Formats: sequence, structure tokens, C-alpha cells
Amino acid sequence: MLKEEARQRQIELAGTRPNTNPDLSQNFDEGSKGRSDEQAGKLLGVNRTYVSTVKSVLIKAPELKERIMNGDIKLLEAKASNCCRNDVRKAWQENK
Repeated sequence: MLKEEARQRQIELAGTRPNTNPDLSQNFDEGSKGRSDEQAGKLLGVNRTYVSTVKSVLIKAPELKERIMNGDIKLLEAKASNCCRNDVRKAWQENK
């Protein structure tokens, strides 16, 4: 009953507000460009997983950045190093 009365009031009052704009749509381009890691991968010529791996390693072990950039250590070696695995292991144990 209350729902029906509210709906009736909405119908009766429709368009009576001052400065009403019949076009209430917003032009957002949501999701048409894809994930940011996909976009970065396309720009760099790599896949999104590689971009995500780089980001993860640089967050967890920023001290390895120079070694990776100089070619002293490979990205996958940095990812497999204890500095990155300990965080994953710790998070897993906390969620047990």
C-alpha cells in the first residue's frame, strides 16, 4: 500500500522540479579500455601477467629494482626469492 502511494506521488510530481534536465545520463567510458595491466602490457609489448609480476616484486622488494634493471637478476628469480615468498607465506598462515 505505501509502495503504491509513493509510486503514485512520483508519477504525479514527475517533471515538476525546477531546472529539471530530461537527459540525466552520464557519459562514462567504463571498462571499454580494459585492465590497467593489460594496457601497460600492450604499450611495453608484454602480457599483463608480466606487468603484474613486476609490480608485485617492486612493491615487496624495491631493493631488487636496480639488480633487475641491470640484468644481474631475472624477474622470475626475484619473484622466487625469499623476500617475496615470505610475504605470501605469512599472509597464507594468517588466513588459516
